[in-house]
Amino acid sequence: MYGISVFNQLCNVFDKSSIDNYFINKNSRYIKKVKGVFFINDYRIGQRSCLQVNNSCIVVKTNCNFPYFFNVLMLCSDNILVCDFYSDDYFLLKDVCNRNMIYV
Repeated sequence: MYGISVFNQLCNVFDKSSIDNYFINKNSRYIKKVKGVFFINDYRIGQRSCLQVNNSCIVVKTNCNFPYFFNVLMLCSDNILVCDFYSDDYFLLKDVCNRNMIYV
């Protein structure tokens, strides 16, 4: 119970419907949704990424350092903690987006 209480105090719940609507209404040529997971396959810039939005977290798997999804997530909140479990790295998304801004 204590862990759930601390989680609720520290974290905001993602609005899954607004994120879904944004990607569904975006360029369907490069963005597809299959079983609740969004896929980007943009051959022009060589980006292949997938995004799964849960209420408590967002899981992103990608072949690039700064996927398109990061720009969209910045529209939702500027205080998102990104954890890179493969590289044992973590950072605030706003710090990286300010350096690598790609307009959506």
